[in-house]
Amino acid sequence: MASFTVSNADQLAAAINTANTNGDPSNTITLTQDIDLTALMPDSTGSKALPVLGLTGSPKTLIIDGGGHTIDGGNQTRIFFANTGDITIENVTLADGLAEGGPGADAFVLQPRRASIPTGSPRRGVDPTGHCRLTNINAFSTHCWTSL
Repeated sequence: MASFTVSNADQLAAAINTANTNGDPSNTITLTQDIDLTALMPDSTGSKALPVLGLTGSPKTLIIDGGGHTIDGGNQTRIFFANTGDITIENVTLADGLAEGGPGADAFVLQPRRASIPTGSPRRGVDPTGHCRLTNINAFSTHCWTSL
């Protein structure tokens, strides 16, 4: 099992990328400070969003433990997009996230592709073979725009 500790947005992005591509079937990312996603350096496409959680064809277990800290999207970016695998996000406040685009945007600004969220049934178009658990999550001042 691989473990990562992160204290800023770029470290969080790097840990997610490594967790997606390393050979370990189980990865844990632990926050040691609040994370401001507006400070994230743009990727090769110019996006300032965090990488997708889980790569298609490579299902893994990923735990993101916020350690009681906050991940803040600054009303500019989605906080998480869960694609595949067994994903747990716990002990964190998700603040000021912005999800806009196609079907699947969620009020927690966690956009699940393969998830069942405790607030109800799986979202439209969701593949029920993956899992995404939200435990001890606070979400506030989040905004979602979707197209159907």
